[in-house]
Amino acid sequence: MRYFLIMAQFAAAAAIVAAEPQLLSNEAWHKKFSVERVMQISAATFFGAGGVERFDGVSFASDGRILAFGNSWGEPFPRKPVPDVIGTDQPWDVPLYAPGMDRDAQGDPVGPLDINPNRTGFFVLYSADLSKVQKVVRFGWGAGSIDAVLARRGAGGVVLAGTATGRFSVPAATVNTLKPGDDINFYGRTVYEHIVNPGDVYVGQLNRGLTGFEWIWILQAHQRPPKALFEAPDGSVVFDCVGIKRITANGRALQELPCRTVLDAADERFLAGVHPVNGNLIFGGARISRNRFQSWRAPLLEQHSADGEFQRRYYDWIVDLVNNPVVDTPADAGLSAACVMPDGRIAVTGVGTGHASVLSFNPLNIMQPLGKTGIGFSADAEPRFQREGNFIERLAHLAVFDPSDTAAGAYTLWCAFEGYRPRPATVEGMKGLPDGRLVIWGQSAKWLVQTTTDYFRAADQVVMEYNHHLRPHSPRLNPDGKEIKLGVGGTGPYSAIFDAELGSLLWSSAMAGCYIADVAEHQGRIAIVSQAVIPADGWSDGNRPAVTDGAAQTTPGGGWSDGHIFLLQLPDRNEGR
Repeated sequence: MRYFLIMAQFAAAAAIVAAEPQLLSNEAWHKKFSVERVMQISAATFFGAGGVERFDGVSFASDGRILAFGNSWGEPFPRKPVPDVIGTDQPWDVPLYAPGMDRDAQGDPVGPLDINPNRTGFFVLYSADLSKVQKVVRFGWGAGSIDAVLARRGAGGVVLAGTATGRFSVPAATVNTLKPGDDINFYGRTVYEHIVNPGDVYVGQLNRGLTGFEWIWILQAHQRPPKALFEAPDGSVVFDCVGIKRITANGRALQELPCRTVLDAADERFLAGVHPVNGNLIFGGARISRNRFQSWRAPLLEQHSADGEFQRRYYDWIVDLVNNPVVDTPADAGLSAACVMPDGRIAVTGVGTGHASVLSFNPLNIMQPLGKTGIGFSADAEPRFQREGNFIERLAHLAVFDPSDTAAGAYTLWCAFEGYRPRPATVEGMKGLPDGRLVIWGQSAKWLVQTTTDYFRAADQVVMEYNHHLRPHSPRLNPDGKEIKLGVGGTGPYSAIFDAELGSLLWSSAMAGCYIADVAEHQGRIAIVSQAVIPADGWSDGNRPAVTDGAAQTTPGGGWSDGHIFLLQLPDRNEGR
């Protein structure tokens, strides 16, 4: 009897959430959000030559200039201005990247792989308006990559992390090493398997002259570099690299944190961020959960203390209350991304195969919907289609909440619309801004609801086939005539910005082949960097990344991909008056 009472209460709570969304078409949503004070592009530029370049991180200097960090797969590389080189050039004995050279585990050709030993980190110092490249610095060819970037708040400076090959040798005031075990063959069974490499990882802070490092740690045989670095309230740097590690603010000591949890082999967990006040560690992911109805991949969100001790798990409800056909609340396929906002709130996203989501409820009380219902998207516009059991679109669900008051959070559905009909969208990354706004990026069907189509046009997006490593449009063939494998068609990259309560869409645009890697904010300006994958047959008029007059590089370099960066800002309040 108690079970059915709970079901009735839960159904009533779900009805409260369902009452708010509106059934509007793509055109109507566009008109609603394309209003005064939406974000606008102020500057945009490429960086590249005839090879493979991409941007992976970005930060602002205190004077508003911009540092973009990325990787190149070797020559050709931009030569103006002449790059400064940290270390010496000792490229590995492998050919320069060419289409079809890299293969996956099945032996099929793919795009440029990160494990290419000549993938080399670089950074570019731009003027504040992206009109001039003031400085270019790279590691010596074959030395190491840049996989994560942290612009430090309190202590200032920039911390980098990446691979350190056997030829990694850079100037640093302080060098420390951590030795976990024997050297290994980092490259495994690939086209690079003849190269024996220790698989080291470095983490270090750049010096102010951008000529080397103030301090650096070499983590020997750690294989995979961290994909993100986080700053704790005391200025220490926290990251995940064969366990959770913390380096003190001055770089002199490294501590390994326990961060123990109970997970099954199929469960996933990633470090999502550090609370800016209490230093708590937040982990996101997915776990396999089961009840008497079925099993599913449920959201995983854990909180650990600053010292790595387990404190609580969110979305850890009674299992019979989740994925329950009585109350129609399917679980999501875990968390695809999560972040800790600068104001201490937690933002999460998961992808579901329907209109409902457990993310719309208080993460500590499934009987209680979150207090705010977001921008108002609804997936209920095709009831006949859903009744036939064919509603299988992959739709994204977003939520933000304060750990100290989880009920006062906000939730919104996020998807594309073909007319009134919801179409797939996923969120691959997210980042909170100091004023509470939330930036997201990922893949969307061509019917993305956009606030503007002036800069990134998407007319050709439905015919583009690619994944993160692959070139769209015309396929390239190997010497044996086998076509380079392409990804699933019909979707493309986008970026979007919500207000602090997910109630207004400040920016949304297709990105025309620009795969976003990082976002930074400074005094109201937002910088977004990406890898612009260049079509083999060139950009079409209807599908081209943004560039602005007077930018440092207004045309792509012509290789597989370029780095791309653009700046967003709110229009002047007096504009047009």
